[in-house]
This record gives sequence, C-alpha cells and structure tokens, in this order.
Amino acid sequence: EQQEKEELESFQKEQEQLQLSTEEKQRRVASRKDELKRKKEQQEQQEQEEYFREQQQLEQERQKRKESQKARLDKVRDERQKQEEQEWASQQREQEEQERIKSQNKAIRQEQLRKAREQKEQQEIEQFKEEEKQRQEQEERKREFPLKKEEMN
Repeated sequence: EQQEKEELESFQKEQEQLQLSTEEKQRRVASRKDELKRKKEQQEQQEQEEYFREQQQLEQERQKRKESQKARLDKVRDERQKQEEQEWASQQREQEEQERIKSQNKAIRQEQLRKAREQKEQQEIEQFKEEEKQRQEQEERKREFPLKKEEMN
C-alpha cells in the first residue's frame, strides 16, 4: 500500500512535470510566435517607412525638376521678351531717325525752294531794272536822235 502510494505520488509528480513541461513548451511556442509576429510587424513598418521615404524623395526630385524646368522656361521667356523689347526699341529709334531725316530733307527742300523763288524774284527784278534802263536809254536816244538829226541838217 505504501508502495502504491509512492508510485501514485511519483506518477502524479511525473504528470505534473509533464504538465509543466507542456505548459512551458506552449509558453515558449507562444513567445516565439509573438516574437516572430513582432519582428514581422517591425519589418513591415520599416519597409513601409522606407517606401514613404523613397516616395517623398522621388516627389522632392520631381518638384526640383519641375521648378528647374519652370526657371529655364521663365529665363527663355524673359530673354525672348527682352529681345522683343530691344527690337521694338531699335525699330522705334530707326523710325524716329527716318522721320527726323524726312523732316530735315523737307526743311532743306523748302529752304531750296524759298531760295530759288527769291533768286527768281531777284532775277525778275534785275531783268525789270535792266529792261527799264534799256527803255529809258531808248527813250533818251529817241529824244536825242531828233536833236542830232536837226543838228545834222
């Protein structure tokens, strides 16, 4: 009876030991599962963070390229506008110069016409004076001629 009791106690201890061992194994398996799950979640989070960092970097690079392209386009537009303004100013200066020359030539022609008129008038006056002088001389000769005729007679 004592032996049975000891065997029973020994059996119960073995059962308890097995129970503890099984529980310990279950705890270890659960712990390992938790650890693997945590590592997997951590890895996924890191991958997600890395993905977001890469996307952010790509977006920044796209933005920089966009700004750079806009700056180049603005520069080209500004240069074209400046060139157009310079061409316009040059055309304006050229047009003003042509107008000035035209006006100057007109003034010169008017002065030449005025001088030609004055010269013509002067010539007409001189011609009139000459004709008047010749007429007077002729009249004088006519008066003298009859006198000379009488003197001859």
